[in-house]
Amino acid sequence: AHHEKTPDSWLPFGKESAGTQSLFTLAVPVLSTLQTGGLLVVDELEASLHPRIARTIVVFPVPGFPVSTVTCSSSDPLIARR
Repeated sequence: AHHEKTPDSWLPFGKESAGTQSLFTLAVPVLSTLQTGGLLVVDELEASLHPRIARTIVVFPVPGFPVSTVTCSSSDPLIARR
């Protein structure tokens, strides 16, 4: 958690945790694939994301995007658990 005295304080992207940086970096291709359609393959999704975030990405239903597929590989057998 970031503890600052002013409500508009921010942390430079380079100082965010590796997991936060990975989440934002992954968001762009995921959202682009969902909007334009197609296939996105992510290898070892959980490698730098918190397991709960990785599971949310894997099991999150995306209604309205039937032509888009996001496929992830993982060595964590629990990642697809709801």
